[in-house]
Amino acid sequence: VSSWVKDGKVSVVGHVNMKELEDWTPIGTEERPFNLEFDGGFRQISYFKSSAPLFGVCQGATIRSVTFTETCSFTLGTNFIDDVRLASLAGRIVDTEIYDCTSFASIKLDASASVTGRSVYVGGLVGEADEASVMTDCTAEGEIDLPVTSKCQGGKLYAGGLVGMLYGKVEKSSVRMVISDGMGISSHFLGGVVGYLNPSGTIEECSNGGALAYSSLRNVDGTDKFNDVINMGGIVGYSEGTLKNLENAGNIEINSNVRWQYVGGVAGMIKKSGTVSGLVNSAGKIDSYNKGQQLCVGGLIGCINEIELLDLDFTDVAASK
Repeated sequence: VSSWVKDGKVSVVGHVNMKELEDWTPIGTEERPFNLEFDGGFRQISYFKSSAPLFGVCQGATIRSVTFTETCSFTLGTNFIDDVRLASLAGRIVDTEIYDCTSFASIKLDASASVTGRSVYVGGLVGEADEASVMTDCTAEGEIDLPVTSKCQGGKLYAGGLVGMLYGKVEKSSVRMVISDGMGISSHFLGGVVGYLNPSGTIEECSNGGALAYSSLRNVDGTDKFNDVINMGGIVGYSEGTLKNLENAGNIEINSNVRWQYVGGVAGMIKKSGTVSGLVNSAGKIDSYNKGQQLCVGGLIGCINEIELLDLDFTDVAASK
């Protein structure tokens, strides 16, 4: 990338075909994060097949107008010992602004943790975004596949159509990712746009039209323990932040005996949250089969706790059990 830099800016001047790529090292690391402006110029990146995203770690960067076509795929197929951040654009962003980025790529985790208690961050564009990061006018329309062959004892999964874990802000973005989760892991946070929204985070003026499906069964076998809780929502799986003017039109299906299940058309669980207003589940249908110890299913929200402001719209909500 350094050879493309001019006046602190990287500009892509033509479509990029990565078909001949044999191995990819992500741009930016924890020690040396990418900190420049990257302008994709709405040029298409095609045939990018990798086990890691385009950027590893970004800090103080600006990324705009990057497009991944449906020929791109990001698959982690080897066992891991550290936390995983799997996405198309960036694994982790810090104090970074992302504008007008689009991904039609497929994301797949087909691996298991060699040690217990790891966190897995999976997003259509970004794995994890800190409180100073903002994503605006972004789109994701591929698929995320987390098959039953992937396992992480005692770990946590944060998976979202746009970003897995969000401390910052996502705004004016739309998602149509198809997300399938069958992973064996203790806690699941699964959302059409964001998996887990922290207290500092905001999701505003966003929509989801992609389907979400969860089908992993709880298994306690000796010391092995998986699938204790699932938080699953058309927009966000678990939220402690601010939600404004959000619409889900994607169907949700859960077929599991997981002990604690919180499933909502917009949000699975909202707890100790900031402002929550303008939530709509316009066409999304919720199908819940099987049953755990505690099952909370709502047309908009599965479970609510300690909300400052609530303004809800139950337009065309459908649920079956």
